[in-house]
Amino acid sequence: MEGAGEGVTIITASGSDSATGGTVLGANNAELRLVTVANSGGAVLNAFAIYNAADTFRVSHVTAIASGADSNIAVYLDNAAMPLLRDVNLVASGGSFTSGVYGVISSFTLERATITTSGPGSNFGVNVGAAPAVLQDVTISVSGGSLNAAVAHSSASSTLRNVVARASGGSSYGLYNSGAAATVTIDRSTISGGSNSINNLSSYTIRVGASQLINPVTGTGPFTCVGVYDGNYAPLNNTCQ
Repeated sequence: MEGAGEGVTIITASGSDSATGGTVLGANNAELRLVTVANSGGAVLNAFAIYNAADTFRVSHVTAIASGADSNIAVYLDNAAMPLLRDVNLVASGGSFTSGVYGVISSFTLERATITTSGPGSNFGVNVGAAPAVLQDVTISVSGGSLNAAVAHSSASSTLRNVVARASGGSSYGLYNSGAAATVTIDRSTISGGSNSINNLSSYTIRVGASQLINPVTGTGPFTCVGVYDGNYAPLNNTCQ
């Protein structure tokens, strides 16, 4: 499906109490491009701009906006094989939970993206759950809630290249890792959290190269850093301290 451009072709809908609905639903071997997709929520549980449970679904040159419900998610990936999100602007705000990309058992690639989430509750830029992900040339800004995390992993590995991941306000983390042990590799990136740059709630292997970590890492590693510096441009050692 192709529109006339972001901000020109606008697809809108209200939210629902369904956990498998959205303004646009993905399909197998399909692509959505050159549109703005919005979900305005309402007195309902969920506002999902894009919901996808299909394989090889592609999204490019799309703005997705979710707001107004209890849970607001710009792109929800549900047990989807190899979706690709490229040249996207994702915004989620309000309610008790926000996420730019919420991946559940979905191995996805996110390229050339800008993500902004905020609200009074728990806010996430990207949730990577139980399947690997690749983030490249991505800028993430998360703020405003009691818990804020730019990239959150749950029993999942990922690779981050040229990523700016910033979280502020409340308890805030650039990376927030939980669940079964996994591996996160970070290159040429900036990871910033008001509380910690990286918070390992379980034994994640963290590998960081040629990057900036603003505020200390914490939790069970191992942590490995090569050519990494802090917010004051002071070099960190090979265990990211």
